[in-house]
Amino acid sequence: MSTNKVIDSLDYKFAQKNFLYFYGTVLGYSCPWYISEWNDILKKRNRVLFLAARGSGKSTFMRAYVLWFVLMNPKTDAIYFSHSRDLAKKHLTQLKLEFDKGFLPRFRPEDKEDWTKETVRLPNGSTITLGSVGTAMRGVRANIIVNDDLLSDRS
Repeated sequence: MSTNKVIDSLDYKFAQKNFLYFYGTVLGYSCPWYISEWNDILKKRNRVLFLAARGSGKSTFMRAYVLWFVLMNPKTDAIYFSHSRDLAKKHLTQLKLEFDKGFLPRFRPEDKEDWTKETVRLPNGSTITLGSVGTAMRGVRANIIVNDDLLSDRS
């Protein structure tokens, strides 16, 4: 087995149990103290509201958390809400770029039908679907829902 495959295998094993490892080592984001604190809060609670200044990394953190959650929990459905469809699509585009990092290419959906503008269906049966304020989502069930940037500058 090549060195890269061994590293990817170890990264996956560590990431399965440790979101912060996934966030910092696999995705390559910096982990200031409050990221660790947010992670601890998510472990203890099933409903959380993070209020933090612009530029603190809330959206990056939540995109990474949703990605980690659906990767490590097969057949999980996630909904990612934002104030507008355009912003939600921007978040999904950023999330799709994460599949070029570390061991993630092997989880990249292969069929174009699994990479729509509003949904990503992963090979493990998990999905991430976009939502926005004011749009109807009837009959949708989710294991995790993220409300990110619900207010616009005009709100």
